[in-house]
Amino acid sequence: MNRFLFVYGTLRKGFRNEHAEFLAEHATHRGPARLRGRMYEINGYPGITPSPDHGDQVSGDLYELHAPALVLARLDDYEGYAESAIAETCDYLRQEMNVHLLSGQTLKAWVYLYNREVDERQRIYSGDYRRYLGSPEGKTAAKCTGA
Repeated sequence: MNRFLFVYGTLRKGFRNEHAEFLAEHATHRGPARLRGRMYEINGYPGITPSPDHGDQVSGDLYELHAPALVLARLDDYEGYAESAIAETCDYLRQEMNVHLLSGQTLKAWVYLYNREVDERQRIYSGDYRRYLGSPEGKTAAKCTGA
């Protein structure tokens, strides 16, 4: 089983919530990383979708999981994903994607991808949820959702 997980939202290093703290306790932070994708505002949380455009980049953190099955089971529950569920019923799907570390190394990591239509969603063009939360748009969204 793949031991690497790319996170781009509330599970990123430095976020204070029970799931981010659980991840930090059960994984080793390997550093900032990027992947090709598009980020959207999804009711107070980010969601990403794959993109064919090399210029669409999502910033996040790469973790190496100490006990992948244990950690992924807990995070699958948090993300509303079940391997046994019909894909159309899940808001997020866990898939492997190529992730690029700042060192230039590329590897496969698990990523939670948004599994719904994004036509009506606000795109986060920076691809960086932390930066988005510091922007006027992100502060308004966080305030409205109670995040």
